[in-house]
Amino acid sequence: MLQSLRQNLFHPPRFWRINLILWMAFGLIAFLIRSVMREDFVRALQITLAATLLGFALSGALRRIYHQFGPLRTHRSNFVFQALLITGLTAAFHSAILQGLISFLDLAGPASGLGQTVPLWQRWTLFSVLMWFVYLTWSFAYLWFKAELLVQKEKIEELNAKAEVQRMELQLIRFQLDPHFLFNSLNGIAAEIPAHPKIASTMVDELATYLKYSLDHRHELITPLSVELDATASYLRIQKARFGNKLQTRITAPTATRKILVPSFILQPIVENAFKYGTA
Repeated sequence: MLQSLRQNLFHPPRFWRINLILWMAFGLIAFLIRSVMREDFVRALQITLAATLLGFALSGALRRIYHQFGPLRTHRSNFVFQALLITGLTAAFHSAILQGLISFLDLAGPASGLGQTVPLWQRWTLFSVLMWFVYLTWSFAYLWFKAELLVQKEKIEELNAKAEVQRMELQLIRFQLDPHFLFNSLNGIAAEIPAHPKIASTMVDELATYLKYSLDHRHELITPLSVELDATASYLRIQKARFGNKLQTRITAPTATRKILVPSFILQPIVENAFKYGTA
């Protein structure tokens, strides 16, 4: 859930939707506070709407600043200072615009409410401090999510790099195994041709079947165990044609085991070495 929220937060269209919801919640709280202070309904609604839209716009500007020029691209020792400075200036600007609107509304008619006896400069100072806290909280939340997202991205890139290395290693092993197996098989067929041409012909057919499997799965580095067992059975048939009744084999594996994913051609060198060193 948290990872989904992070992804939604930094996807541009979703960011604006989430940001709008946050500032609408802020506006609702601000409107309720003004209502408690017995401020005129229409006046409270106008001021709250202006404060909410202004906060929404300025927080979007903060996001752009942080994305291109902000604390994320500087040394950590400057992070707190820059965040305090940026949010402080934003809060002061927000408060100045809002107090200007309030002064304009005062010209249109007498104000009412508990807060109207407070001098303009005191209201500006108080509201600047309040909005400083709001923007600072917004900034740290945004930057924290951003940092977490960057950490996750680096982890994913690291895992992808490791997977690519493993893929290359498996591919290298594969390139080494195929020629080695083909060389040994052809040597075995060549040895049978003078004395047992029918056996050699059968071995050629089985080798063709095995090589077809190899070509069909040449791009698959990970395969189900059942596919590997089928390839092993094909290899054993090649050896069966060579050794005749002297070789008796049986492959037994439960259905669940056959579904396990394993590296391609992992069994072939094991079986080949068993013939090489176990039948001498």
